[in-house]
Amino acid sequence: MNQGKTMSNPQDILNRLTGDFKRLALLIGIENALKVAEEFGGLSINIPKLAFIKKEKRDKQIRDDYDQKTPVRQLTMRYGLTQRRIYDILGEKKRGANASKVGGEEKYE
Repeated sequence: MNQGKTMSNPQDILNRLTGDFKRLALLIGIENALKVAEEFGGLSINIPKLAFIKKEKRDKQIRDDYDQKTPVRQLTMRYGLTQRRIYDILGEKKRGANASKVGGEEKYE
């Protein structure tokens, strides 16, 4: 996309696009898709899924709920997880903040 030149009719551009790039243009807009093409054209890029962000947010909410005295059984139903997984998530908080290794095992303070 050259500075100073006006973009052709957006619908004409969209009609000429195909596949994933057309999906991208529909999602973020034609002008932004053309910026992506200008920056990354000819390269294969990997776009990560954002599941880890959702998981981090969910796990934080579980810990917050637990800190507010929500019973583990209720957390299992609310989040669709097993008791074991809830306890693992709660344990991750402890390991991250208060754990120290003693003889190869974690000790919580």
